[in-house]
Amino acid sequence: AGNFYVEIIRADNVLIRSGFDIRVLEYWIKLTPSFSSAGGGIVTIFGKGFDPTTRTYRCGFAQGSIIDNSSIAFQYGSTSLTCAFPNSFLSGFLRVTISAQDSSGNIYPIELRYTSAEYIRLIEEIDQIVPTQFSARGGTNLTITGHGFL
Repeated sequence: AGNFYVEIIRADNVLIRSGFDIRVLEYWIKLTPSFSSAGGGIVTIFGKGFDPTTRTYRCGFAQGSIIDNSSIAFQYGSTSLTCAFPNSFLSGFLRVTISAQDSSGNIYPIELRYTSAEYIRLIEEIDQIVPTQFSARGGTNLTITGHGFL
């Protein structure tokens, strides 16, 4: 990714045109994991052309009316970004978007090349069941705690 200055020169070394600025766009193709517990987690986005030296990358997460665009990539390279998603989402599908901010403050979305890759499936996670022992005759109330229950 980045801007490149281009000059067009004929085969006989005559300069035809100069002064083009070409911007090579980054894009993403997949993310992992494709599922996670609903209590928050980490997602890694794979793509091409990320430029962490001149841009700040941000991951956005959406589920129904809950939208969170505050996750700044904390690990990155030219082919991957890693972001954390908060525990404010329930089980179900979590839509992921990526944007970049350049040194001038301009923010723009990063293109997703394959639309099937834009979701993480959040699953319920049980942390504890109390009590752990009870009568086989029934009548005991159980308390189940965890994440992502609807």
